[in-house]
Amino acid sequence: WITDVAASLDDGGAVRSVSNALRCLAIGIADAVFPESLTSNGGALSISHDELRVKVYRVSPADWPGFVKYFDNRESNPDAPLPGWTEFSDTTVVVSPDGLRWDETFVPVAELLGGAPGHAVVIVESTRRFAKDSSLYWQNRPSVSWVQNTTIGIDAMVDNGKALVWTTDLRDGSLITDATVSYRTDQKATDADGVATFDLPATFEPSAYVMASRGDDSAILGSAYWSKGIVTDQARWHSLTDRGTYRPGETAQVKGWVRRFTASTDGQLRLIGDDAVVAWFVNDAQGV
Repeated sequence: WITDVAASLDDGGAVRSVSNALRCLAIGIADAVFPESLTSNGGALSISHDELRVKVYRVSPADWPGFVKYFDNRESNPDAPLPGWTEFSDTTVVVSPDGLRWDETFVPVAELLGGAPGHAVVIVESTRRFAKDSSLYWQNRPSVSWVQNTTIGIDAMVDNGKALVWTTDLRDGSLITDATVSYRTDQKATDADGVATFDLPATFEPSAYVMASRGDDSAILGSAYWSKGIVTDQARWHSLTDRGTYRPGETAQVKGWVRRFTASTDGQLRLIGDDAVVAWFVNDAQGV
């Protein structure tokens, strides 16, 4: 869906707003996935617009880093040029505004891709032009989405050292055991559980992504900017008093235990050691 919309009144009291997905896309919500077996349409929401301009560009997974860079530039430079994507279609869609209600305009993504698996960048914009010093300019920024027409679903789980990528068929949820999964420079085949495991890099890469392919079908999981985490052992405390409430001048009895949590290795609780020195202090409710 090409959404994240905002509406406002112009000087004449009319609402003028086209969907604006840029802000969301800039933080990683950058792809819409449509199962190939379903009617695949992207939807654009608008209020009081008579027509919208819809541009579709044919792209491939290799274009993802350029797509990310494009959005980074657009945040600070609204006139940033498009990457060298191949324009697939450029049409003007007539909208029948329904007062102040949201109007939904469908973009036949699968049809534009010829019904075959593929990737596209869809840009929906107003045919009206607004001055840059007008609030309507920012509220009517073009909506831009990376759209995928695929049967491959990708999920990923990440810990401090590895990424586990799981592939399933979007049509029925079955495991995909014959997919090829790529992450950075690594490429692996999924196992009997539809899983491929990768080591994480030492530093994150803003444009990194995961791609899974099977035959002529491919899907990407964008914004895979993961990196190894630094995990150290920790001291874990548990303490108690002989009772919770005391009168002034009474003596409080405190007892406690401290153990080493071996987070860097096997995640167990172990003794600190015979030669360990424990320092502790107590504060009252006023911090004294």
